Amino acid sequence: MIARAAREQIPELRALWTAVFGDGPDFLDPFFARVFVPENTLVWTEEGCVVSALYILPYSIPNKGETLRAAYLYALATEPAWRGRKIMSQLIAESFRLCAARGYALSMLVPAKDSIFGFYRSFGFEDYFERVRIEKTREEMRALAEGCAPAKLVKASAARIFRQYRQSPFCGDGCVELSAEQNAFYCDVLKTDGGEALTFAVDGTTYYALLVKTGETLTIYETDADARALGPLCAALCEKYEFEKTVFIQPQCFGKVETKRGRRPFAMAKLFKPVEIDKPFIGRVLM
Repeated sequence: MIARAAREQIPELRALWTAVFGDGPDFLDPFFARVFVPENTLVWTEEGCVVSALYILPYSIPNKGETLRAAYLYALATEPAWRGRKIMSQLIAESFRLCAARGYALSMLVPAKDSIFGFYRSFGFEDYFERVRIEKTREEMRALAEGCAPAKLVKASAARIFRQYRQSPFCGDGCVELSAEQNAFYCDVLKTDGGEALTFAVDGTTYYALLVKTGETLTIYETDADARALGPLCAALCEKYEFEKTVFIQPQCFGKVETKRGRRPFAMAKLFKPVEIDKPFIGRVLM
């Protein structure tokens, strides 16, 4: 049976999430404190127990003088014993009905792997957002930093990052924008994962970077650094961190040719009303 979630079901929702995705309290505590909204969560119950869940997270997209409401379908999960019964298909269909009734312009999701893009196309989702991923070896980072003084990296609060984010190229027409709460949750999880939220200045302009080092890889999940700031940023990263490879996600600091080479399908969308978005862009979303 499909229903909206209730707060008293949070222990069941957490248990299902952990069983399916493996996340523990470090992730789930801030999610249920900052992001979870019962009426935005669909559950399927059997004999009074939650066996499947789907979270609807609201985002906004400025577009040609208006603000579109967008629903991000997140953490779609079904207990293994209940899979193969089209339970999730019914939850997705119900999310469409609910989102359309609430006036959302589109629904979005990020397939967990390339092989399931086709599954979501059967529900009317289409490839809609692309993502740029550019890798650089340590030697290439040093080459980019040549002749540049390292920028001073300063740890920043979630509030400071949000203020900087609101002034960045990631906010504006066609961009899926985060709320202050979503930004705070992202920064919470980043720090839990051993990452850092940083600001730095180059020639009087302040930039920010959200990054985490995993093994020998340094991943920059978001930075508003432009081409002018790239060298000082690379110099600072090489000075502070030991890594073999750096991964830039949705960078703004590389040329058109390199950016085009790194572009891949990323997020899908289903439109509930006819809208035209020029160059739709999605950056940080909960993954």
